[in-house]
Amino acid sequence: MAQIFGRQSSVLTFIFLFAVGSAVSGSAQNMTAMIAGRTVQGLGAGGILSMSEIVVSDLVPLRERGMYQGIINSVWALAGVTGPPIAGGFAGAGQWRWLFYINLPLCGVAFGLTFFFLKLKRPPGSVREKLGRIDWIGNGIIIIASTIVTLALVEGGIIHPWNSFQILVPLVIGIVGIGLFLVYENFWVIGEPMVPFDILSNRTSLSGYAAKSQHPALSVSFHVSPLLITAITVSATNHYVTQNVTSWALIMIGAGLMTTFTKDSSTATWVGYQIITAIGIGGLYAATTFPVLAPLSITKNAHALAFYIFLRTFAQTFGVSIGATVLQNELIRNLPSAFFSLFPADANIAYAAILQIPSLPEPLQDEVRVAFATSLSTLWKVTLGLAGGGADNDILHETDCFASGDR
Repeated sequence: MAQIFGRQSSVLTFIFLFAVGSAVSGSAQNMTAMIAGRTVQGLGAGGILSMSEIVVSDLVPLRERGMYQGIINSVWALAGVTGPPIAGGFAGAGQWRWLFYINLPLCGVAFGLTFFFLKLKRPPGSVREKLGRIDWIGNGIIIIASTIVTLALVEGGIIHPWNSFQILVPLVIGIVGIGLFLVYENFWVIGEPMVPFDILSNRTSLSGYAAKSQHPALSVSFHVSPLLITAITVSATNHYVTQNVTSWALIMIGAGLMTTFTKDSSTATWVGYQIITAIGIGGLYAATTFPVLAPLSITKNAHALAFYIFLRTFAQTFGVSIGATVLQNELIRNLPSAFFSLFPADANIAYAAILQIPSLPEPLQDEVRVAFATSLSTLWKVTLGLAGGGADNDILHETDCFASGDR
């Protein structure tokens, strides 16, 4: 949409969709209406997320862009801190509909600011010509395929076992569908391709995409400061590989240290080790953008960033599913039978057990705490392995500096 209809029109459309989805969800009288509203709201939110980065890429040179990403992520961090208490207050007062209605004035302000102040060149052509340029088939393939994969990941280990055909069949079909989408985009696309082959045809950009798909989905509490530090050092040195390597190293060090947690680990220990990991994740949040965009023409920014954000969002779903599955399986193996028998066979022990632990008698409570510490240690080992795989992507870099136009 950004390439075909222009930046301003796209941003306004997505803000409007988010507002409509919020209004429908807030006024929903049944689950069907709620799902419909949340679907529309999700379309708007996803578009806003992508367009914010695309607009920044249009206005700011790549080497200076990290600072503006830090500002955007500061807003996300503020929302992450203030959102849950506000939502809890509304829900506790029985006014859950205002969880959605509160978005409407904010959307109104954003819509007005965008309409009056976001002045970027609009692509030429009539609405009919622009609609004809949309890759309708590609959109259909990726929407269906990613939805099937997401449903399988969400239901796996909860509604159906991971090794059941109800999970494996849609998971395989969805992954094959995503592969088919990439093939279609490069050989048979009709209209404006969403993922042009040239944004994947060099090793440096490919390494950035691969790194983003392995970027662990952990706490964001300490992301903003390291993100800004990464941005400042990239701008000052005109290089970005060192920042990527350092960020992956911090994640690996933090994850490795967290494998040593025991039931008696001090608060300073488990907080400190997580801070190390979070600093690495925060730095990587910005650092992986540079190898993706540095080798590409500025005309490819919108396509590259849209695909980059898709990978980031999709990888978070995979990360949550992998983490939950590893923890669930390890708890099943390590929890004492006396405690495990308190739950139904299909219960998600990773969540259901936590509230029960403080009320358990000794020595059962101690045994459960040991089981949790042992199981989490395995989860951190998996994280360590994923981070190691992400660090390996840095060897694919063909360049470590920006083109002259970005200096």
